[in-house]
Amino acid sequence: MTFHFTTCRLCRFVKDETLWACLAGLSVAAKHLPTAEVAYSSIQEADKVHYIQYINTLPSREARNAEMSVLIGNYQVGKQIKIKEKLPSDSKMYYRTRKTSSFRLA
Repeated sequence: MTFHFTTCRLCRFVKDETLWACLAGLSVAAKHLPTAEVAYSSIQEADKVHYIQYINTLPSREARNAEMSVLIGNYQVGKQIKIKEKLPSDSKMYYRTRKTSSFRLA
């Protein structure tokens, strides 16, 4: 909770989009979804915010881990977790996430 409050307060004070982007990446890497959600919304990344909200609704830890892997770009790891844990594979979300990330790289 302190991490979320302090870092978001600092980013709001500095008002730099690059700082928000760094915070978003670090928060996702640390699997701190509330902070990542705030950071992505501050840089108008609505697709990532919706995906994080989707991850928060998942009932099992394994499903959340699989979707977190997809969020950070490890599509194969996410798919392997789903296969190993016999989770339903939502290929539509998988390919949509992959497609939107490829648009940003171009």
